[in-house]
Amino acid sequence: MESKPKLLPQRYFTAHIGQNPSWNVYRGAYQGAVEHLWRDVEEGRASPDAVALPLLFLVRYALELGYKWNLAEFYSALERGNVNPVHDLTGLHVELGNVFEELVSIGWVSNEETKEEFRKRYAAASEFKDWLQELDKWNDAFRYPYKNPRCNPEMTPHFDFSKQVDLFTDVMEPYQQARIFLNCTLDVVGLDEFKNHRLTAGDR
Repeated sequence: MESKPKLLPQRYFTAHIGQNPSWNVYRGAYQGAVEHLWRDVEEGRASPDAVALPLLFLVRYALELGYKWNLAEFYSALERGNVNPVHDLTGLHVELGNVFEELVSIGWVSNEETKEEFRKRYAAASEFKDWLQELDKWNDAFRYPYKNPRCNPEMTPHFDFSKQVDLFTDVMEPYQQARIFLNCTLDVVGLDEFKNHRLTAGDR
């Protein structure tokens, strides 16, 4: 049985998992998990082979939560419903682009540099999203060794024996750019100011 480290207080391992039910908190938690796991590889404490699948799963899910956090905030500002509970990165990515262009069309986002920067980072995130979707189309390839047994009686593995990924070039470099894009979009478009503007306009 695993024994607790003696130098840590008795309740150190108690996690309060129900205190912060928000897209933002979940996003931050999964982004933090990605960083901790990647640091083990980067500093030589874990081999790429040992952590590749859980790292890819965490990266993919951190992106999904980043999209959903952004969309939840946009929907709140635009007085819409809830975020669609899907795991489709492509659909979430498209919807984020749509709500940004809606803010452009109503004149809230008018600065050309802001529009150009968003669209550039949006396109880069799209490339990484497409790469992940190619590996993990149904959100199961990083979690289960075989394709869905209901339509795969031969128990075909998700990946060929020779499949390789470079965790730095293929994963962490584009992930960090996508993470920055998703973390900064709300500030870039001035969503808090937009909410205040709508509230002020409603009081007139």
